[in-house]
Amino acid sequence: LLWWAGDQQLCVRSLDRSSRGYLLLDLRRESGLLRVIEAGDSEEEI
Repeated sequence: LLWWAGDQQLCVRSLDRSSRGYLLLDLRRESGLLRVIEAGDSEEEI
């Protein structure tokens, strides 16, 4: 798993077969929620 931290974004590369490509983690400091945005339109809140 490869990741790098930007100003307010984390770019995560998943080595999983089902999810090739990059996951965009949008970190919201205000709400304190970490959103995982896949290459598709699906979003998950953890």
